[in-house]
Amino acid sequence: MNSKQILNWSKDHIKQIEGILVAIVLVSTSTAVLFATAAHAGGPSVTTPGNGSQEQEQALTESNQTTLDKNQPAPTFTFSQERQNLINRLKLTSNPNLVGYIYLMGANGQVVANYTVKGKVSSLNSLLTTPNQLRGCDTGQYGGACSVTDSPDMDGSYGANPSGVFFYTTSGAYVEWSGPYMYSNQPMNITSAVTLVQQGQ
Repeated sequence: MNSKQILNWSKDHIKQIEGILVAIVLVSTSTAVLFATAAHAGGPSVTTPGNGSQEQEQALTESNQTTLDKNQPAPTFTFSQERQNLINRLKLTSNPNLVGYIYLMGANGQVVANYTVKGKVSSLNSLLTTPNQLRGCDTGQYGGACSVTDSPDMDGSYGANPSGVFFYTTSGAYVEWSGPYMYSNQPMNITSAVTLVQQGQ
């Protein structure tokens, strides 16, 4: 058939061609839905031999929790003692004229040394500035990832400090300690011998 004959044939059979095209679209759509359903068959919302009991138990747990939440709802508060404790602690330890008492202990629990502290006991890992710096950040429309590098300390050095605490005594001495300790703003009675004492005591 030449092109003219093909054109005439197409005009005479236009309805049949439209029907074939519609059938192709319907078959393609049905196939896509079938594949999507098969891929989703293992999801938590579908009961299959592989996850059926897990889904049933999950639904049972959720139903039980819903019942408990309804019958025994969690209370709401206008005052939190936990927050108040944190506030009181912050106010106490932020007083620069605070006098406290620290008891440094060995691994056996025996008091190794005790001091009268001015101010608060601080962590050796407390920092005045951020320990990391962000480099190469993409500031474009959608942003981007940044590389994180270590930031030098204020003395120009790098590296982490040892775990422990430091403090100043009422006589101006600086002390670091990396073991267990007890601190209080009230003195305590020591019933065992102290193994380490300040020179001159």
